[in-house]
Amino acid sequence: MIQQVVTLVPSESSGITTASAALNYIKTLLPFNVIGFVQAADADGGRQVESINVINDAIIITTNWEDSTAQEYKTLMDGFSDVIKNKLRKEGWEITFSPETADL
Repeated sequence: MIQQVVTLVPSESSGITTASAALNYIKTLLPFNVIGFVQAADADGGRQVESINVINDAIIITTNWEDSTAQEYKTLMDGFSDVIKNKLRKEGWEITFSPETADL
């Protein structure tokens, strides 16, 4: 099992002020098949969001991934992950993954 912590700080200009709004926005950037995969992984326990906390402007998401689910997700995101992260950063978001095993 891989535990990952993702920290998001939306840009002030985005108008995004809640964790739900931030995650919904990021979801609009993901390919449809990835959204379906994440929903299925949540349902079958391959991916479990342990916590979502907001500290000041930072949204901190702790997720547990089964190893095989993380690998499949990483494969699905190949070619998309860097594009999405770069888009968010150009929009003024701060985004970090620890570890970057199954990012975004």
